[in-house]
Amino acid sequence: MAKGGKRPNTTVTIVAQQSLPVTLDDKGEGQATVDIPDFNGELRLMAQAWTEEHFGMAEGKTVVAAPLIAELSAPRFLAGGDRTSLALDLANLSGRAQQLSVEITTDGQLSLAANAVQSVNLAEGQRSTLMIPVQAQGGAGAGQGACPGDGPATAERAGQCVRT
Repeated sequence: MAKGGKRPNTTVTIVAQQSLPVTLDDKGEGQATVDIPDFNGELRLMAQAWTEEHFGMAEGKTVVAAPLIAELSAPRFLAGGDRTSLALDLANLSGRAQQLSVEITTDGQLSLAANAVQSVNLAEGQRSTLMIPVQAQGGAGAGQGACPGDGPATAERAGQCVRT
């Protein structure tokens, strides 16, 4: 940034992985294992094959998604005393209906303005957005909102930059 200050956090995850060369079997097939980080989205897979006389390549796309996707969104800046809502987007890709008890936590300069626990029923393939009322405290500093959990989905922390 030309005038100084911290660059804002981004929620875009870029995945770039590469495997070592793979030896093919008699059928011309091989297998490569690549560790994928916590990621929901589309990946493009590319492969190259070569011999001393020939060269070839192929590519394809695949979708990677957790059984339950939870993404927490928030405004970038708040002033002390401001009230707003965090948006928790939920998507059920588990293959079955889910009954969820969602708990939101905050820390720093951000506090909950309502009940921290909400229940939601999601049919298979259903998406829903929960609005979580919060308030910025007085004083400068950062606040965090999070959806902690140890199940199939844990929302990313959504940072707040609170200024007065």
